[in-house]
Amino acid sequence: MKLIHNNTEKLYDGLGDPLYKEKKEFTIKGYHKTFKIWDLVKNKFKNLKDIFSEEEFNQIVITSSNTYRSKESNLGLYYILDDNYLLIFSHGEKQPARYQLFLEAVYTLDE
Repeated sequence: MKLIHNNTEKLYDGLGDPLYKEKKEFTIKGYHKTFKIWDLVKNKFKNLKDIFSEEEFNQIVITSSNTYRSKESNLGLYYILDDNYLLIFSHGEKQPARYQLFLEAVYTLDE
């Protein structure tokens, strides 16, 4: 597993309805991903413990979180596994009716 992106990027900041209806997308080092928020919210960060070894999971925690919350936004963490990539996101309600979504980190799994 290799960390290829560790710069927090804001993907959304606004009302909840558009976030849950529209597709989101980004490109990192030639990797392009389009997804819906529903692909994300069903995968809570803590569930990665069941997928990766303890050593790999601890590496992800060190770079991405502060006890399962984003270091920067303090929102809950989620993930998407896609092909050979692990995508870490933070997402949640920052203020009443104001939702945010951030890309926190991207790992390749084949190295």
